[in-house]
Amino acid sequence: MELTNHLLVVIDPTCKEQPALAQASIIAKKLNLDLELLICSYDSNLIEHKELLDLNDVHQQIDNYLKQHYQTLEQLASPLRQQGFKVNCESIWDYPLHEGIVRQAMQRQPFMIVKDTHHHNKFSRAIFNSADWNLIMNCPFPMLFVKPDNLWSTPTITCSVNPVDEEQDSQSADLDMLQLGKLLTHKLNGKLKVYHTYYSILDVPQTIYPWGGNFNSIFNQEVDQQLRESHRQSLFKLADQLNIEHEAIVLEDGEAKYTLPKYVKKSKTDLLIMGSSCKSRFEQVFIGGTTETVLDDVECDILVVHPKEFKSRVKKEYPPLVR
Repeated sequence: MELTNHLLVVIDPTCKEQPALAQASIIAKKLNLDLELLICSYDSNLIEHKELLDLNDVHQQIDNYLKQHYQTLEQLASPLRQQGFKVNCESIWDYPLHEGIVRQAMQRQPFMIVKDTHHHNKFSRAIFNSADWNLIMNCPFPMLFVKPDNLWSTPTITCSVNPVDEEQDSQSADLDMLQLGKLLTHKLNGKLKVYHTYYSILDVPQTIYPWGGNFNSIFNQEVDQQLRESHRQSLFKLADQLNIEHEAIVLEDGEAKYTLPKYVKKSKTDLLIMGSSCKSRFEQVFIGGTTETVLDDVECDILVVHPKEFKSRVKKEYPPLVR
């Protein structure tokens, strides 16, 4: 995987602690990367009743507002520069937050975006349209979500893959995830695990199938074992493409959204790497996928990777300051 020269770190100006910056500094040092600190902000109060104000005055207020955030960034950057990091600071006016972050990334082309995250349940996602969840669905760059109090330097990294998915973008995403996981494992002197689950056909409620009483004559223990072995062989094939030892493979029974959080805790995983598929808007809001569900359920940091073919719905061009 190609290494671009910097990490884009999203700073929350409302918080004193910046776990994303702390973790990004560790990664940047190990990978010899620069840092770009970003505050993306928008204050509707500054443009309220804009039709009654002089446009130059509105722009001046926005400029002063951004300068305040820039000073905050410079305060964070100063000790890092003293440690030898190359740090660039950017304070931008954009809304909504996830679009501003993606637009800045499109302009700057970072190796990875790093942002801290907090708990969101499905209801709050549906109502408040959380920036984290929208970044999962719209950010074409590797997106690292850092949770508080979880700094790591020599991590146990788990890549959650689905090698039996026949969709081309899913197969591409698996390879991209493993390449990134292997790179980070090497650079950070960590340990890599490749995780996959097999949901036994025998555990699926028979009532959802049209065969009724003939179910057991079609799917039995022998067929189930054959299917499970096909998953294992697909895992081996995927690992062989990147020369990953088979000992790194973990195959568990069950649904990933239930088993993966338990495995992460049991294995003391520091970083979970996952892919994300693009669903319909209805599925995004009311159902979510494995990645969106696991984001709230695991205690470790999560790195979300889209396939190279992924196209973001966010426009690259910046909107006008006053809309």
